[in-house]
Amino acid sequence: NGFERYNWEIENPDHSKTWEIFSIGGNSPGHLAAGVNFRDYPAIGQRDRLISPPFNLEGMTNAYLEFQHAYTQNTAVPATDSLIVYLSADCGATWTRLKAMGEDGSGNFATHEPTADLFFPQVASDWCGNGWGSECNVIDLGAWLGMSNIKIAFETYSFYGNALLIDNVSISQTVGIEQKPVISGVQIFPNPSNGIIHVLVPEKSGIHQVELLNQMGQKLMSKPVNGPGKILMNENSQYAPGIYLIKTSGTGKSSTHKVIIVR
Repeated sequence: NGFERYNWEIENPDHSKTWEIFSIGGNSPGHLAAGVNFRDYPAIGQRDRLISPPFNLEGMTNAYLEFQHAYTQNTAVPATDSLIVYLSADCGATWTRLKAMGEDGSGNFATHEPTADLFFPQVASDWCGNGWGSECNVIDLGAWLGMSNIKIAFETYSFYGNALLIDNVSISQTVGIEQKPVISGVQIFPNPSNGIIHVLVPEKSGIHQVELLNQMGQKLMSKPVNGPGKILMNENSQYAPGIYLIKTSGTGKSSTHKVIIVR
């Protein structure tokens, strides 16, 4: 099959539904994508992996994993299927989790509004970064520069929801996915912070949401913005010391700022 042709491996512990090649629309090049049809897979909690052939990052000054995805929630199921991305620096002997994704109802992962129908992408707006919902994924692999025998794994977690597709997986030195225009004038203080973080939203910024993210891009907190002024984040100081991200979002644009929490 297509996976074997390019030396991709599949881990299918229950020997049931798993990763397949599906005919799709709305993306290019071609009309095929890899995915798992959870709508036809009632084994809740089952995990399946799609594992890349080994590659190396020797001689690269930076490296990014990019891929596109398409997914929507099943309105009959009160939960979400998930996609987890792993990296192995020893040809698959051990794995490091890079990012875990699942829809929380805000369009953070889904690329189409929830539906009772079986979903397979047909038009460009069904894919990430093109319409309703999620942006596409860019994951920095800078920590593994100079290494060889690296593998990437895409792991699905079933919740009997809907089909989940990925396409155009690539490792590159430049970010190829079109980025939104940056919002200027946002101020974060104090930084470093002992826990409480203030976000100063400038006038006419168009910002409608401020989010606190961890280093993997997972959303920890979100607050709406109704106009210019100061937004208080992490007022209960519940998050451990470390590096976090403040993301401000407006219509068609966004900005991300690093903030350090210390004690």
